[in-house]
Amino acid sequence: MRSTPQATALPLEEDEILFLERRFERVRKEYMYGMKLLMWICVLLPVVSALLSLLNDTVYIPLPVIYGYGQLITAIAFILIMGANYYRGLYQIKKDLHHRIKLAFPVEILRKRYVAQNNTHHFFISGGLKYSIEVDQNYFDQYQEGDEVMIEFTRYSKIFLGYY
Repeated sequence: MRSTPQATALPLEEDEILFLERRFERVRKEYMYGMKLLMWICVLLPVVSALLSLLNDTVYIPLPVIYGYGQLITAIAFILIMGANYYRGLYQIKKDLHHRIKLAFPVEILRKRYVAQNNTHHFFISGGLKYSIEVDQNYFDQYQEGDEVMIEFTRYSKIFLGYY
């Protein structure tokens, strides 16, 4: 049985840092757009629920109580969703940019595939972080199933940087 490959910590190269900075900006814009949309939902949902309660004649609950509970529930949901999305996306990339470390480790080529529809070459690999990588034709022809290649990932956000 094969042991888990040992990762090697390497410094990020300048082009990789620029790639991560562009990725951070794109993810930040997506995060802010999502938070603005969620904020509007959190503001409008209690108002709509309070107005809908006016149509209900069977049970009387004061309007401020319904609105207050609606605000409380949506505020808690907003904070939880905001925190989870920040930690999952932006925070990990920010840590990678701060530490400027990448991990390189060997993986075994399990299968090779050529995809004719889009003219791409793929290695299916062991390792767990990624199941396949797209390679150029020279690498595809040079390596065989069972060979090892080195793949690189960022340490915290696990963004694939490349292979060699």
